[in-house]
Amino acid sequence: MKNLPYRGLYTHLEITEETEMADYDFERLSVLIVEDSLFIRSLLINSLRILGVGKVFAVEDGGEALIF
Repeated sequence: MKNLPYRGLYTHLEITEETEMADYDFERLSVLIVEDSLFIRSLLINSLRILGVGKVFAVEDGGEALIF
């Protein structure tokens, strides 16, 4: 399997007992979901939107992700 290039663009989020999800602003995040199961893709999309993620994109497989 070919390794994808690492671009160094990620967000580290540490959740502790004292941390409330309301303390985080996810609106500036862009997330690409790569998942072949339509059910799981839909679940992830809806969950991220509920959290307030600004941009959520979803594709079915790695080939589509590379084109994306």
